[in-house]
Amino acid sequence: MRASLLGRLLLIGVLLPSLSTLAAVPGWFGGSALHGVQADSGAFAQVSAGAYHTCAVRTDGALVCWGRGDYGQSTPPLGTFSQVSAGGYFTCGVRTDGTLACWAYDYYGQSTPPVGAFTQVSAGFNHTCAVRTDGALACWGWNDYGQSTPPRVEPIPTPPHPLGVGGAVVLPPGAIATESSVPAKSSGWPGGAYTMLVGTVVAIGIGGWYARRHWLH
Repeated sequence: MRASLLGRLLLIGVLLPSLSTLAAVPGWFGGSALHGVQADSGAFAQVSAGAYHTCAVRTDGALVCWGRGDYGQSTPPLGTFSQVSAGGYFTCGVRTDGTLACWAYDYYGQSTPPVGAFTQVSAGFNHTCAVRTDGALACWGWNDYGQSTPPRVEPIPTPPHPLGVGGAVVLPPGAIATESSVPAKSSGWPGGAYTMLVGTVVAIGIGGWYARRHWLH
């Protein structure tokens, strides 16, 4: 009994220093990597909590991150940012010049952003989406469930007759154009070829009304 107890005590004495060393390594036992930054220090403009780490934009545009950092997700690049998004094991941010910066885990390409100017970015667990300055969406990364394939929005061509001519129906912006509100024979479209086109009216004026239709790839 004494020998067994002594052996257990000796084993604990051997393991404790190793466990203490591992606990200090980012990612082990949920250990954190603060990189010298306290979460509540300074003034911030925006914050994003990821799976195991958090990042925030200071009022001067600098980024700070804390939490798990075994892939480098808690080590932001230098520069000024307008927005940041912490993902699974990676992070993305919008720089003040509109370009995107992503870093850390990139197995699915989620940390390889497209070129261009953007206003907002959102990092998921293994994929990312962002809004371009012209309002278009861009997504990249893991796409097994179609999460990186954003919907398209395309305009329907203008009817050949101006408003009120040829029996065209006048609808205000924001109205929903349906088959019943825009019948084929009164829409001004010959042959009723566009009977089934529906959408939301976004503008009216000389030359006809415009609608747009949403659909997925």
